[in-house]
Amino acid sequence: LLEREADIAVRMVRPTQGTLITRHIADWPLAFYGHRDLVARSPRLPVAGRPTLADLAQQRWVGFDQSTLLVDGFRAAGFEVDHRFFGFRSDSQAVNLAAVRAGVGLGIVMVPLAQRLPELVPVLPGLPLPVLPVWLTAHRELRASQRLRTVFDFLAEALAAWGRGEDVRL
Repeated sequence: LLEREADIAVRMVRPTQGTLITRHIADWPLAFYGHRDLVARSPRLPVAGRPTLADLAQQRWVGFDQSTLLVDGFRAAGFEVDHRFFGFRSDSQAVNLAAVRAGVGLGIVMVPLAQRLPELVPVLPGLPLPVLPVWLTAHRELRASQRLRTVFDFLAEALAAWGRGEDVRL
């Protein structure tokens, strides 16, 4: 946005630059998911309550390679892990989602997205996760452009509706 390569962006962190307009759209919950066949084959997978590190270590996990976001999150929850904990690693969220959907391992998925993917089932429900804030962001010049304002308002409503589980048609 700041380099003027885009007019509108969806961000998962609140932008702090004063030259931008931001609108908080929603807070999408996150949860652990796995492919239904993988979960059915995992007898040590706790289905309720708080799992132990031993329980978690028995599973194959999908995580980030260079980013420390998931390692830091597990540590904040009391689980001492490092990057080796994740049997499959990629810094691409799309690749990680594809790996979870293919049954490569367990991973963190946005709940509104996972609910649209019948092959995924929730796991480890006793382990709370933070929410993913969703911000719509644009240049201040948005106010002067009716076309951009129309797109911005449409995206704001469509993203909010999608997060509520509603069908969104473009």
